[in-house]
Amino acid sequence: MDAEAQEVAMLSRVRKDGMQAFLTRRRAAMFDAMSAKAGVPSTIRIAAALLCNEHDHTLLVRKRGTTAFMQPGGKIERDEEPLAALVRELQEELGLVVHPSEPVHIGRFTAPAANEPGWTVEAEVFRIDIAEEVKPAAEIEEIAWIEPSSTIGLSLAPLTRNHVLPLHMALRNRRDL
Repeated sequence: MDAEAQEVAMLSRVRKDGMQAFLTRRRAAMFDAMSAKAGVPSTIRIAAALLCNEHDHTLLVRKRGTTAFMQPGGKIERDEEPLAALVRELQEELGLVVHPSEPVHIGRFTAPAANEPGWTVEAEVFRIDIAEEVKPAAEIEEIAWIEPSSTIGLSLAPLTRNHVLPLHMALRNRRDL
């Protein structure tokens, strides 16, 4: 693609996505390139929840300015335990108060990051059964309770699509035996 075509494509993306989203992606791409050259690890440690309701549907969230739905949760801060990060993130994102004894650790999974090109997430995933209503807060723009086998039409984060929903289905099938 020549320089003029690249510029036209870039301006088209700016109009479509908005200047803020474009600049955020551009900064992230430049940081990724600099980090790769410097040998800086490009892994984000997160804690994520497989939140299930009484119908065994799971809750997915979509962060503001993004398109992919994913498990609620977030980055684990320096010197923070994954369970503490999960409890904090669920309170911030959904107003959900979870006692630390409720989540059940179901595994550690790695997948490409949904919103940080070139990065990988390493996720500690916990299952939590809830009956409470949840509402989007903080950076969460949209929530969706889904049947894990029926995600047609939803853009899913790689961690959700490749690991969490298949695991949910496997756990459900075990209980049915």
